[in-house]
Amino acid sequence: MPRRVGGRNTGGVANHIWDLSRQLTDEGYDVSVLAHNLYESRSDPVVREDVEIYGVNWKRLGGHLGTVSAPGDLYAVNRDYFGQFPPAERAKYLAYHLHCRSVFAELSPDVIHNHHLGFKCPIVHHERDATLDADPPILTSVHGFHGMMFGDERSKANHERLIRDGYALSSNLLLNSSQVRSEATELLPDLESKRYAVGINGIDGQRYRPNGGAGVTGTREDGEGTGDEPATLLYVSRLEERKGIFTLLDALSAEFSASDVRCLVVGEGEERPAVERRITDHGIGEMVELKGFVPELADYYDEADVLVVPSYHEDFGLIYAEAMSCGTPVIGTTNVPESVIPNESVGFRVPPKDPASLRDAIRTAIRTEWDTETILDHARTFHWERKIEEYDDIYADLVNGEF
Repeated sequence: MPRRVGGRNTGGVANHIWDLSRQLTDEGYDVSVLAHNLYESRSDPVVREDVEIYGVNWKRLGGHLGTVSAPGDLYAVNRDYFGQFPPAERAKYLAYHLHCRSVFAELSPDVIHNHHLGFKCPIVHHERDATLDADPPILTSVHGFHGMMFGDERSKANHERLIRDGYALSSNLLLNSSQVRSEATELLPDLESKRYAVGINGIDGQRYRPNGGAGVTGTREDGEGTGDEPATLLYVSRLEERKGIFTLLDALSAEFSASDVRCLVVGEGEERPAVERRITDHGIGEMVELKGFVPELADYYDEADVLVVPSYHEDFGLIYAEAMSCGTPVIGTTNVPESVIPNESVGFRVPPKDPASLRDAIRTAIRTEWDTETILDHARTFHWERKIEEYDDIYADLVNGEF
């Protein structure tokens, strides 16, 4: 769950799950969410905007594997699927499994929508079979394969095994984008033998809209910079290398000055000290402002002249759609799906890890007179008003055995 509802996550998947849950309740569904990242564990749900949230904080529940008391079948699942992980990591998964069992015992769902192809898959499938009298269909959303692609070799190998095990258990898949489908075709066997749909991501068009927020300083009007003010660049993502933050800082280190641009960096991450050192080394401290976590991004999208997130890899990229929904052009990389940034009327795609190309794109973007209505027209294709009906159809097909 995202922070605004008591979670600890600021990522796109958490926000997607929450926004989807809210939209479904607006459509008349009864929605319960089992979240693994709340600050407190609860056996009774917290209700936020008519969504029931059952939370488990595995840092508090986990402890050490030897201190957790659980039925033997849970230990068997833990051994068979998570045995390659260190004891502390296995304890987290066992804690989540314990909480999953207690929550499933209270519910009688018509559909279980699992948003994790990795560790949650064996747990959810096991508990569906062990705890529920009925046999509701399980839909597994695949948001990407980052665990197999990034990190040290041991971590990638462990996550690859988890993903392949989860894939073997899953019959009904919802692939996050056409890019995820391409990756799944390459990385996973016999995708065509599975039942799947592709690419249903939505954003809240009421929350993200032109001038929907007050702006950070009020310097932007009607989607453009004002007078002699420097152009405002916005980076929104975790502070880690694969999100392209260092590429952005390197691009800003030459030819730009604080009178040309200012760059607002929104996000947190373990690599913040390295980011601060890079800013100091490049002498761009007057140009770059590290904002950390902010509760409401709409204000920053309002403020920005261009969103710049040169991520090494994005399976979708909600932030680009959110920014465009506020009328803001975007710069991503060629590893952002083309369906998100389809042409240069809404933004630019540059090669990843290429500061020179990014610098040229920034220079062009801040000099371009963008057609805001064209950007908004494209962003509307991602609004929940158009997407939620697709979920209606998928859930109905699952219940009727027609997916």
